[in-house]
Amino acid sequence: MTNDPQIYDPLIIELDEYLDLSNFNLCVQEFKDTFDKIPNDYITIGQFTPDASVEDPVDAKTINLRVLKNYEDRNDWSLIDKEERFKDGFTYNLFPNIREFVSQLPFKSIGRIFISFTENGTDITPHAGFTPEVQKTWRQEFLWFSLIGNKRMWATNYDNTLEFYKNGFVLEDRFEKVYSKGISCRFNPVMLHGVKCGDDFSASLRVDGEYTREFRKKIFGDGEWRTEFTHVDEKHLRSK
Repeated sequence: MTNDPQIYDPLIIELDEYLDLSNFNLCVQEFKDTFDKIPNDYITIGQFTPDASVEDPVDAKTINLRVLKNYEDRNDWSLIDKEERFKDGFTYNLFPNIREFVSQLPFKSIGRIFISFTENGTDITPHAGFTPEVQKTWRQEFLWFSLIGNKRMWATNYDNTLEFYKNGFVLEDRFEKVYSKGISCRFNPVMLHGVKCGDDFSASLRVDGEYTREFRKKIFGDGEWRTEFTHVDEKHLRSK
C-alpha cells in the first residue's frame, strides 16, 4: 500500500450544495439543441487516461471545448489544469450558455474542458487518472457534471484499483463502488473509476483547472494547491 496521502481522500465529493446550478438547465438544453450541429471532425474517441493500454470503446466519445495549443503535448497529463497551455476550441463557440456557466465556477484558472457522451448507453472503460505505481500524482482540481442522461460517476478503493491494473483490466463484481448522487461532484482520480449511463443518450461535462483558495478550503479543508506530477510518456506506459 502506498503512503500517498491522496489514497485516503474521499472517493466522491458531492458538490451540488457548493455550486450555483440555477442556470444549469440552460446548459442541458443547449447541448441537446446543438449536438447535431457538431462536425464529426471535432468528435474523438475516449482520451480519458494517460495509460495507453486502457482502450475506450469506439462509442464512448469526446468533444474537446478547450484544446492544447501544441498538439505534441497531448501525452503530458501534467498540463491538463494549466490555463496557459490551452485555448478555446471551435466547439466552445457552439455552447455560449456552457461557456457562461463555466466562467462562474470557482476556478482561479481553467485548463482543459471536455464533454464525453454516448448515443447508445456505452460506458467508458474503467480507469484511473494515473497509472498506479508508475506515476506520482497530484490532487487534481476539477469539476464533473452529469449533463444529460442521468450519468453517475463511481469510484472504488486503491486495492481494487491495483488489482484491476495487474490482472488484465478486469472489473470484478465484488469491487465495492461509491456512486455520485447529484449533478456535480469531484471524484478521486487516483482510484479506479467510471460512469454509469442512465439513458442511451447521455453526456457529462468536465472542467480542469486551479480552484480558488476559498473553494479548495471548503471541499478539502486546506488551501494548498498540490500540483506534483511525474510525466510518463506513451512509450513507457505501453511497456508496463
